[in-house]
Order: sequence, then structure tokens, then C-alpha cells
Amino acid sequence: MIDLMEEAASNTTTTTTTKTVTPETHSTTTTSSTTTVITMSGNNHNHQQQQQPQQQQQQDFKQAEEETTERYDEDHFQTEFGTLADQKDETHYDSRFSSRNNIHIHNNNKKKNVTTAEQDYEDDEDDDEEEDPHTHEGRIEFPQDRLYGRDTELETLRTVYQGFFANHSNNNNSRRVLFLAGPSGSGKSALMEFLVRQQLETNRHHNSNHHHIAKTTPTAVPPPPPTYASGKFQQLKGGNPFTALTQALNGLVKQLLQTYSTSQLHRLRQRMESADLLSKPRRPSSSQQQQQQHQPTDAAKTIIATLAPALEELISTLIGLPTTDSMKQQQRVSIRQSDGTTADTLEQDDNASKASSSSLPSQSKSGGGSSTFDLNLIKYSFCRLLSVLATPDQPLIFFIDDVQWADAASLELLTAVVQEKTHLLDYVWLVCAYRSNEVTEELQAFCTKAQTLLNPPSQDDQDVGESKKEDTGDNNDGDDDENALCRTIELNNLSPNNVGEFIADCIQMNADQVQPITQAVYTKTLGNIFFVKQALEELVRKNVIYYDVICYQWQFSDSGISSVELENHLSDDVIQMVQGKLQTLEDNLQTALALAAYCDHSFDATLLGILLTSQDLKLNQTKILELLRQAFEEGLVLPDTTGLAPTTAILRRSSHDDQNGSDHQTNKIMAGKFKFAHDRIREAACQSVPEGDVRNHFLLRLAVVLVSKEFHNGHEESAEDDWMLFCATRHFNSIPREMTNNLRVAELNLQVGKIAVAKGSFADAVGFFESGVNRLDDSYWRDEKVYPLVLEMHNYFLESEDTLGHSERRDELIQVVLTNAKTSEDKLRAQFAYVEGKPEDNESVNAGLEVLKQYGIDIPEEPTDKQVRREQFNLRLALKGRKLWCLAKFPVADDREQFYAIVKIAQSVTRHGGYAKRSNVVFMLGYRIFRLALEKKKITLDLPAIIMYLGGPLRAKEDYKTAMLYANVGKRLIDRFPEENGKEFIKSKVALSAQLLPLWTPFRDIIETHLELNKLTRALGIVDISMAMAMVSMYSFLASSFPLGMLFEPKLMLFEESAKDVGKMMFVNIFRMLRQCLYNLQGEKNKASPEKRTDLTGAAFNEEMVLSNSKGPMKMMNGRDIASLRIFLAVIYNDEECMEAMLERLAPLPNHDIPVARQHMRLSFVAMASQILIQNHPEKREKWGEVADKSFAFVEQLAGFGSPNAAPVYRCLVALKKPSVSTFEDAMLATGNSGLMHLHAIINERYGIWLLAVKEGRIAATADDQPDKCTMFPVFKRKASKNSFQAQHPALDQIDPKEPLKLSMWCFQDWGATGKVERMQMDYPFLKGTWQEKPPSAMTNLRRVTAKLGVPSRSVPGSVSTSDNDRNSFMNN
Repeated sequence: MIDLMEEAASNTTTTTTTKTVTPETHSTTTTSSTTTVITMSGNNHNHQQQQQPQQQQQQDFKQAEEETTERYDEDHFQTEFGTLADQKDETHYDSRFSSRNNIHIHNNNKKKNVTTAEQDYEDDEDDDEEEDPHTHEGRIEFPQDRLYGRDTELETLRTVYQGFFANHSNNNNSRRVLFLAGPSGSGKSALMEFLVRQQLETNRHHNSNHHHIAKTTPTAVPPPPPTYASGKFQQLKGGNPFTALTQALNGLVKQLLQTYSTSQLHRLRQRMESADLLSKPRRPSSSQQQQQQHQPTDAAKTIIATLAPALEELISTLIGLPTTDSMKQQQRVSIRQSDGTTADTLEQDDNASKASSSSLPSQSKSGGGSSTFDLNLIKYSFCRLLSVLATPDQPLIFFIDDVQWADAASLELLTAVVQEKTHLLDYVWLVCAYRSNEVTEELQAFCTKAQTLLNPPSQDDQDVGESKKEDTGDNNDGDDDENALCRTIELNNLSPNNVGEFIADCIQMNADQVQPITQAVYTKTLGNIFFVKQALEELVRKNVIYYDVICYQWQFSDSGISSVELENHLSDDVIQMVQGKLQTLEDNLQTALALAAYCDHSFDATLLGILLTSQDLKLNQTKILELLRQAFEEGLVLPDTTGLAPTTAILRRSSHDDQNGSDHQTNKIMAGKFKFAHDRIREAACQSVPEGDVRNHFLLRLAVVLVSKEFHNGHEESAEDDWMLFCATRHFNSIPREMTNNLRVAELNLQVGKIAVAKGSFADAVGFFESGVNRLDDSYWRDEKVYPLVLEMHNYFLESEDTLGHSERRDELIQVVLTNAKTSEDKLRAQFAYVEGKPEDNESVNAGLEVLKQYGIDIPEEPTDKQVRREQFNLRLALKGRKLWCLAKFPVADDREQFYAIVKIAQSVTRHGGYAKRSNVVFMLGYRIFRLALEKKKITLDLPAIIMYLGGPLRAKEDYKTAMLYANVGKRLIDRFPEENGKEFIKSKVALSAQLLPLWTPFRDIIETHLELNKLTRALGIVDISMAMAMVSMYSFLASSFPLGMLFEPKLMLFEESAKDVGKMMFVNIFRMLRQCLYNLQGEKNKASPEKRTDLTGAAFNEEMVLSNSKGPMKMMNGRDIASLRIFLAVIYNDEECMEAMLERLAPLPNHDIPVARQHMRLSFVAMASQILIQNHPEKREKWGEVADKSFAFVEQLAGFGSPNAAPVYRCLVALKKPSVSTFEDAMLATGNSGLMHLHAIINERYGIWLLAVKEGRIAATADDQPDKCTMFPVFKRKASKNSFQAQHPALDQIDPKEPLKLSMWCFQDWGATGKVERMQMDYPFLKGTWQEKPPSAMTNLRRVTAKLGVPSRSVPGSVSTSDNDRNSFMNN
């Protein structure tokens, strides 16, 4: 930056700003009248007041005392209850601070005299210091206590807010979106803040009876007081993303820190825990003396780094709160490291760091090393922060002004709020204001989407709406509906009558008296209130309107003047009016305002002093404060309270301040930050600097100061100061190349572009990267010192273009990098974009193989089986007898190594090869990469993905043993990167948990993993994978035989809504059919007909309708899923007709399916159904024998490899295939030990049915049915005749078939399948009177075991003897 300053100094010429002052600007009369006004305002005794009659003075003082008492009460109420801070932009149509104003204001033709208290007069009487005679020189004061011409709009807003609250009370979806549209200066923000003021005062009136409220008429039960946050976008493009959202969130968070009590902070911490912004503390381990503190999650870190840096302080405060276990104050910790980047964890010990929540993805590292946050993750975090800040007791009004200037990333975040259809944001009212004459395509799309999502029209509404449009041309359907969730309010300019009333109140006349002024002003301004104010001030400056010190009232020159003559005194444009006002100011103030205008940010005295040094002006703090005071009193700037809520914390004044005047409050305001009172004032200040070389030099000096070390040493730097870099870079880019150091400017563009990428604002980033590239020519590629900068700039540029979908520009940049990059490692990012950018998977595979050849990895496009086997053999040789998981012990390769580039490209090729079903390419390339890793003895972040992508083809080939081996290796490699959660790495985790891990892990043990991956992938915006993980978790839930209680249905409905939100109807249908399956299992009490329990038609799903509306692959997949669930129900309900029909549908399908859980459910029950049909109808073996053998082989193979999910199913299939006492008891033992209640119930029922069939002689018993084989049920010894069944089959005779049927019914009952219980009681009437025995206690079991071992009864108190009845003997066994 020193080079920039030197170059600026050498190229800068001295310029002067010419100030033109009209002769009428400061006349003797004006000065005299102004002095009189100030004297009356301050109640100071000078010679002018002494000339007044003594009686007139006493009357004035008495009137001042009465009127000031009224004003003091009103001011005290407003400050104590914090309705609003000092007047902000356009609020109440006032833009100045006037604590001692005695101007009479006519409000509805009724005088309201305003002056100071008698005590202030007596104090000032003894004060020898006279007030500055220029404090109110020649200015007109505007009314502050009312809005003109906005009664209708205000009532509409009040109605909408009350409806917002009413929906909360009725537990309805209350989330609302409101658009305020109107031209610049129409009072949009003033209207919104006036509503908030009224709501706060109404609530205060309801809760307090000793304060006077005159603003609104309170309702019987008023709505709760809102929390108000506001932000404003700036006009200049290329700025820091999320500026308005950052203003609103920072201001609101800071206010919470100032106003929340300890109990409120505790509740806030609990809400942040629930919203995944804070992790819950864990109990101390044996090595720790204290309980671990709360930790910020990745969502919180994302907000701190991108949206609300102030959240860091809030989290530190919440962490420091006493916990419920210990009331001792804990040490606050800092979330940020010394370099300003976001730390991964707080400064805790390693164990505490590991305890931090990792439910969301952490930031990934880009090639340049900057932290990059996916925009979807920012959306996820943003919505959760809003949900924390909005409560039923204090709903949040989130007001964003000038949305027409919003950057693309900010519109994405606002769209996320609109699209959130869950109850997460029910207490958030989003209000967006925009200029109706500056609507962009992006803003129009946002408004249309909000209307479509929140106000979906019914068919009747559409018909009515169409006819309405034909008749009236109105396109704002639903805006007039009080119950509409999205509404638009148009603010038009004021009518002539409203303008006349406003002018009359300003100059204390009747509307008829000011008719000429009203007509002239309205003709020039068309009723825009901001323009009206500027016009009035211009007339005052030109002495057309003046204050008569003789009559003590406002007058205008020659009361007989016409409106046409008055128009000649007014400028044609508001910018000219403001510029005329600026020209009356001193030169230093004009320069200061121009500098602040080009900063496009709030400013204080310190910042302004440093900026003034850029123009060789070194002013002391006192002088700068005086300049700010002048600008403030002239109505050009206002205190910057943007983002702060108008609650009790804002501008709270003590009674001491009220009694001793407002000088103390004025000093506090002058010491704070300021902003321009209106965008047109800022625009006029910018235009005050002449175009051409003068402006270029002006901006160059300003930009140099903004990035200089001297600036940062003199100005406290914080995480919110990114605006300085953006502002400086924008000015450098606007200056001709020959005036700047282009290399330094390119560095700045790269720096701010990376910040924009980190925040997900790729559209802004592209503009900076393009400006940086344009500053560099081709010769820089050959400069060794500059080459890294040029390469990184182009890589970021092409990746950002690729993200935005600009394929042509991306391909051009790829060719530039591939042509000029010096090494293969330098080409990696361009090559990866080249491979990923192909439209088809096959094209990506071919492109990747082409790139790999440049690294010496030659893989044919269509490898033969022989080539694949040879590559596999070479891998075995490279292992040298080691296991493949030895890879997990190798160190991680550096990202600058060639091996890193090879594996990254190979990962892309294997992924696309799997999608394209080119399994031989996947196998051969995967084996080659494993060999290379063994040779290099290193691994990379992408190596686990290659292993996972190999698992899918192996499962398709039914090589489950090798697939399980690779899954084990992949898991060990993934565990090497516990903190990594980038998109590609997450896909590896998904492949592991959905396709491979269930091969050797019980489904019930990985359901939580599925749910975490669902949440994580949704936060990253990987919608398809997110919904797939939700589906897999529900299939795993069903296969795990968890109770069908209150958990399953809500989860299904939640996922169904989520799938609906993202437009994934395939998943919507899956969740609906699973829900209907649940209803069928639960029976009549849960919306299922008793006749057709195996049909998926009912309250949640209609099979026939879905299949008739599906086409192509969608119909095939829906048919497969429906048939899988129906055959599951058919086996449970013993519906052989349905079994056969579903086997007809499922038999042609291949065994392979990507999710293991869904494949397991389908093939297991296909095997069981086919075995049942064959056993009951031997003649059907020819038809279903092949299907039975194929599905049986699948289960048998997995069970042989030790799959805990397949082993119980295999035992059940063996029992069904070869029924006997021993096989059934093995199956019952396996299902019982696995905790699979549904299988345990099914096999017990089949056992009971088989026993009845054998007893009735319909099925022959086997040789395995010996008495010693029966251990599961009671034995009943009876005498039998020689020809009886008992004599022929003594073992089976001793087993009561009712016992397994009873146990089956009890298992179905415990599982939650009440519909099946009802069916069993209908089929077996003896079950209706049965009851489930209470499980024996631990002591009872101990007694039985000791009795069985022959331990004397006295050794175990209360033990039973060995001579108990047969029932007890069975239980002992």
C-alpha cells in the first residue's frame, strides 16, 4: 500500500472546490431574525429580549412553563419506554436535532406550543456563556409528531400486524411477508417505525395505568410488543455482501446484550441450543475437574464469519453464564483468532474441542486458503438465528429497506425465509421496502416467488382473479385479503391537501394562507415529502419564506405573489436543491461530506478525521465535531441507529438528563456514528466533486487512505470493517489504469473477491475477479513474482463462473489457465472444473481419463474384464501380504503434490463412472489409485470417496464380501478426517452409511447417522441426497423393528413437508406410502380399512392415483416401492393373494438397489412370501421356486459374511423352507436376540400355524421333532390311546400351538401393529381373553437358576423348591 500512496502523491495535483453563494443566502434580515429565534429558544437574557415589554416576557415565560411541562412528560415517556431512537431516515419527516425549539406547530389547525421548562430558563439566566448564534441560522423546523397522508396505509399495517398476532394465538402458520413499495422519499421506513412505536405504546398502556398514551386506542388484549430490526442496502454496486442483513442482525444482537436480564439470557441460551447454534455442555470426564462449557456450532461460526460478527460477543456472554449445575461465573472465551478469522472451536482443551457439536458442515478450504462457506449453509444458519431471536412473547419484525439494491446473495437469504414452510419462522414478520420505480428483474422474481409460495390461489380464487384482472387490470391478487400471508402496500406521493397541511404546520399558518406556496411546491415535487422539505428549505435560503422578528411569526415575501413566480425560486431537480444547500456550507464541511458520501458507510468523528487527511486536511477532534454538528443541524446527516430495535434500550435517558437540558444527550449523539439523512443527499454530495481528473484524484487519495496501514493504526479494526476493502477496491477500479499501481489493485480485487466467495456471493466475486484480471496483461504470466497471483486470480474466476452456470466464460478461462500454467499441479483446479463441467456423465469420464493420461495414468475408455483382473492382481502384489486398510496409517499428502491432483481427478472419474454404469472403468482406475497410494505411502481427502464409489459396483455384482472389505477401509480413512465436511467428502460419508455400512452394522445403530447426514446435506443444499438419507432412515427404522409409536409418523410427515418444499415429488410419494403402511399396521383406529389392510390406499396415500399419474422411470420406481411395502404387509397379514400379486411385480427386478435398507426389506419379504406360498401350495414351486432361491441366496450370502441384519432373516427363511421344531426355535432365538419384534412375531405365528397343521394331519412332521428339541414353550404330559395323534407324534403332542400364537400377538402389540392384533383375535378367538405376563424380576431369575443348579434353598432367601409344578419347571429351564 506504500507504493499506492507514493504513486498517488506523484500523480495528484492540487485542486480547489469552488463554492457559489447566492446574494440572498445570508442577508442582514435573516441573520437578525435567526438571532432572535435562538434567543427565544434558549431563553437567554440579552439586549434584544430586554427591549420587549416586561409583561410580554412574563406571559411568554408562563406559557413556556406550561407547554414545556407537557413536552417533558411526553419526552420522558418516549425515552423511558424506548419507543424509538433519535429520528432516522425520513422518520416523522424530520432530519435535525432540536432540543430547544420554540416554533409553534399547527396540528390539525390546533396550536401546540413547544418551548423549554422554566427551570432551564432560570439556569440559563445565570449562564454567562451565550449560545452559538449559528445554531439554528435560517432553518425551518418540521413537525415530528405525525405522519401526513398515511392514515390508510398505517391502518392497513396495524391490521396486518394484529392478524399476525391473532394467528399465533390460534396456532396457525403466522409467518408473514410484507412489501412496501413507493418512490424515493415517500416515507416507507417512517411508516414502519411509526407502526412499531404505536404497538409499543399500546402494549405499555395495557401494562401501566399511570402513564398517558395518546397515540392509539388499545385493544382489550393488545398484541405482544415486537422486536424490531432494520437494515438498509446501499446504492453503489460491488459492495460487501449482506450489508443490510448484517446491519439488522448486528444491531439486534447488540441490543439484546444491553437489555436482556440474566434469566432472559438463560432462556436465549436454551433456544440457541435447540436451534443448533450452541452445543450442550457435557459432564466432566475422569480427567477433567470442571464441566465442559457450551460450544458454538458450525452454524454459529458461519453467522459470525458472514452475517453477524456481533454474535461472537453474545455467544461469549452466554458461555460465561452460570450453568444449572454450577452458579460460578465461567471465564469468557474468544471465538476469533488474532488474525480475525473464525476459529474452529473455542479456546478449550482438546477434549472439549472434540465435544463440540459437528452436526453441521464446517467451512472448507479453497485453493487460496480462505474459509469458504456454502450459501446453503449460510441460509440454514440465518433461518435458525432468526428463529432464536423471534419468540411468541416478542415476535420479530425484520425490516429491510431499499431491497432494489440488494446483492444476489442477500436475495437468496431472503428467499430462504420465504421458502421456509416449517414452523421455524412462525414468529418472524419479514418487511421489505423498495423503490417502485427502480425494480430490478431479480427483485421482481423475489416478489413473485413470495406471492406464489405464501398465497397459493385456489381454483375459485384464480377464476375470480382472472375476471378482476380483465375488469381492472390489477395484478396484485391477494393483497387486499387480510388473511394473505404475503401483501404489498403501495405508498404514493402526498396529495396537494396533505402538502398544504404540512406546509401550514411548518410555518404556523392556515392551509388557505399558504395556497400559493403549496401550489408551487407541489408542482415542483409532485407531493414527495422529502422533495417538499428540500423545496421549503430552498425557499427559506432565498428569503422567500422568512421569520419576522417583529411579529414573531413566519412570513413569505409579498403575500400576493403567485405560484408561478414562486416556482421560479425553486430548482427543477431535488439534487440541485440539495447542492444549493451544500454550497452554503464551509469548504471543510463540503469536503468531509463528499468523503463520507464516497465511503457509502456510516462514519464518526475519528473516521472522518482520518479520511480528511486524504485531502491534506488535518483537523483536530473539536473542529471535526463542530463540522458534524453543523451537518446534523442542517438536516444533512442523522445518528446511525440502523439495525437497532426501538425498545427500552434505545436512547434511554435518565431523569437527570431531562432536568438539566439535552446538552449531555447532544454530546452523546455527536460522539456516535452518523449516516446521510437521505440517499439523495449522499448523491448530491458525490456530485459536488467535479467529474474527470479532479474526481479521479479525489477517489485515488481516498482509496489509498482506506487501505493504508496508517488508517488501520488510527482506526480500531474489527470484523465489520470489510467494507473498507470493498470501498477502496471499488474506487480503484473506477480510476483509469494509468493512475494506479495495477498489480496492487489486482491484489485487492483478489482479496475482496475471495471474501465474497467465502460469503457465497459469487455474482459480486465475479465482478472483482474480472476487474483484477483486466488490470493484468499476458506478460504477468511470465513474471515469477506475479505468476502465483495471476494463477490464483484465474482459478477463482473460473470456479465462480462455473458456480453461476456461465459455461462459455468458464471454458474460456480454463483454456487460459491450461495454456499458461507452468506445472501439472498448477493446472489441477482448471482440469477439475473441465471434468466436472461436462453435461453428461460419460463425457466427464472421458474427459477425466484424458486428463489422467497427462499424469501418466493410462486407463482405456472401455477396459475388458481381463485388464481389470490384471490390475487387481498387480494391487495384490503391491500389498505384499498386507491388508488394504494399511492405507489408513499413511500420512496425508500436501495439496501441492502431483499425487493429490491425480486422486482428485480420479475421484471425479469414479463418481461419474458409477453414475454412467461403467463399472470396469471404476474398478481399474480404483485399483490403480490404490497401487499409487501404496507406492507414495500417502493418502488424500479424496481417497475415501474412490473406495466408496467402488463399493456400489461390487454390490451390483453381488460381491458382498469385497464390498464389506472396502467399506471397512473407507470408514477407517474417513475417520482420519474428523473435522472435514466439504461437499465431496460428505458424499463419501453418505455412500458409506447408505450403501456399505449396513452390510455389517445393525440398522438401528446407524439411523442417527442417517438423520445427521440428512440435516447436514440439506444445509449444504444437496437436496436429492438429503431426501435420500431421510428415506433411508425411515426404511432403517422400519427394518429395525422400533416401536411404531409417536415417533415414526411425525418424522414421516416432517420429511414429507421438506420434500414438498424442495419440489421432490418422488420422495413425497415415498414418505406418504410409508405413512399409509404405518396406518395399515395400526388398524382401524388409525385411518385404515379393516378389509384391505394390504392395499396402500387410505388417508395418506392412493396407490392407483399415484401410478396413473407417473410415467417412465418414475412409474417404475413408484411401482417397486409400493410392491415392496405391500408384500411386507401381505406377509404380516397372511394375505397369500397379495403375496402372489406383488411377486408378479417384483420378480423381474434385479436384486441390486442403492440403499441397503430398502434392498434388505424388499428381498427379505420376497423370500419369505415365496417360501410361504411354496410350503402352503407345493404345486407353485415351479412358478416361484426361482424367485425364492434367488432371494434366499442373497440373504444367505450376507448372513454367511456375518451381517447382523441378514442373520435373523436367514434363520426365518430356513424355518419356512424346512419347518421343524428345531428350525423354528432357532429362528425365534435369532429374532429375539436381535430385538426384531416384527420378525419374532411373524415367525411365532408361522410356528403356531405349522403346529396346528401338523396336529390336524395336514402336514407331516419331521425326524427333527424330538422331545429334547422343545425348549421354547411349556410341555404338557398327557396319556394317549394307541391310535391317537399323540401316540404317533409324542414330541409335538407336548407343545401347545396356542403358546406361540399368544407370543406372536403380544409381540405385534409391543411393536405397535394394533391392526394385526385385531386380525389375530378375529382369526383365533381364544386370544381375546389372554393377557401378557409380567417379565420376571432379577431376583426371581436368580432363584430359578440356583434351584436348577441344586443350590440349597436356604442359600437363596425365598427360593423355590425343585418340586414345583411343571409350569415352574419350564420357566426354570
